[in-house]
Amino acid sequence: MATYNTMFTNRETVDKEAIKTFARMKALVFGLGVLGGGVAAANWLIRHGARVIVTDLKTEAELAESLSRLEQPVSLKLGGHDEADIRNCDLVLFNPDIPVRSPYVVLARKLKKRVENEATLFYWLCRLPIIAVTGTRGKTTTCAWIEHFLAQQFTAVPAGNSPDNPFMHTLQALEDAPPGKGAFGKGKACIVVNELPSYHLEYFQKTNRSPDVAVVTNIFQDHLNRHASMQEYVDTKANIFKNQSEAQSLILNHCNAWTPFLAEKAGRQQLLQFSASTLPQGVAGLFREDDALFYRDHGTFTGERVLDLQGFERRRGRHNLENLLASALAANRAGVSWPEIQAVIDTLPEIPFRQEVIFQNHRLQVVNDNNATSPDGSIAAIERFGGRNCILITGGTDRELDYTAWAVAVQKQIPAEHLVFLEGSATDKMLHALADYAHLPAVEKSLDACFNVALRQTKNIPTSVIVFSPGAKSFEKFDNEFARGRAFNTIVEQKMKNRSSVKD
Repeated sequence: MATYNTMFTNRETVDKEAIKTFARMKALVFGLGVLGGGVAAANWLIRHGARVIVTDLKTEAELAESLSRLEQPVSLKLGGHDEADIRNCDLVLFNPDIPVRSPYVVLARKLKKRVENEATLFYWLCRLPIIAVTGTRGKTTTCAWIEHFLAQQFTAVPAGNSPDNPFMHTLQALEDAPPGKGAFGKGKACIVVNELPSYHLEYFQKTNRSPDVAVVTNIFQDHLNRHASMQEYVDTKANIFKNQSEAQSLILNHCNAWTPFLAEKAGRQQLLQFSASTLPQGVAGLFREDDALFYRDHGTFTGERVLDLQGFERRRGRHNLENLLASALAANRAGVSWPEIQAVIDTLPEIPFRQEVIFQNHRLQVVNDNNATSPDGSIAAIERFGGRNCILITGGTDRELDYTAWAVAVQKQIPAEHLVFLEGSATDKMLHALADYAHLPAVEKSLDACFNVALRQTKNIPTSVIVFSPGAKSFEKFDNEFARGRAFNTIVEQKMKNRSSVKD
């Protein structure tokens, strides 16, 4: 197995020669956005001597916060887009919210402009080893747990995993670090860890570098308002490993229905799989038997017991068992030993907005699962916390997803009178899928009203759990899921501030 020490010695942190080419380049930042990635990219280009134009459909008032963080000099073209700006530039950096089938992207490629988004730009210029994670569910948790395991030997450098650390902020930090592979990590060698959603991966082409370890956590129905079909969606996910070499690794979820499709697309790289049950003979990877994990290398028939679970699934849920398998296998491929991984399993962090316990006392537990934005994500929370004492707050904006399986899980685990819905187009589909089960359901106009209803229902339950797991986006109510998650935390804090709480 190739590890960090054999693959990445004497590697520069950034491509300094490529960075020099941005001086005097005409760069168009197409879609500034409000989450920080566009601002970070524009500022990076400005600092490196590019002549930058920023264009966005939003107005100056709508972009006020983002504009306040923009450096100068920069030209602004707001409230719409102009094809002339694409014709007159050298590079177009598209906001990942803009699909590759957009006529503007098509035009830029037809004119042979350099087309990038913040992720592809980072992959072009970063020279550190990269572990990248994609999939429908579990990306952020898996990345955070990979970082946790890597810390035993390396400095994990997160890039693009949240609005707080956009790709180009990380690239700038790597540039500013003193020379030497250990300088940025205070003496430890560095490995970048990032998640790559499909809207980033749409822009990856045959010329793009692939991550040294690529992980696909799972594939479920999602983003069908953007992708023409499930196969197109999965093809996009496969871009994460399309250019991998024989020295690089691809990690797939053996239990997922789309894994055979992805495995067929694999090339020269080392293919490994993880499984919450025994892997078939001849399949290399990490798998579970009883309360332990076993590793089987290529060309061997038996597995070596490498990790003890000690009730991990019971405490964290089956979905997090799969996240553990994926993150442990990725960290091991980078060079972290199994004993080092075992030593820190009990201290794996809880991830904000992902089945996060935000309030708990002797009678009530409140869980913020805001980032369950698809039916499958919400099903995972229902299976973990559901029961007669569970009140579920759910609903939001439809993205052409199917709620049939979600409705089955709800009917098995959540009493009908314990369902509280935030109004929205997805909520209408949920209620249709539930049919007569949800008789006279509570459908509220605000998240605050939803929590009030849920809180009233706990009065007659000795011990109860309120789970906010929307199973949908909420574009009709919030700008993005991060704003929704923060809003729910604020609501709970205000309502519960006079009650004693113990954080889980």
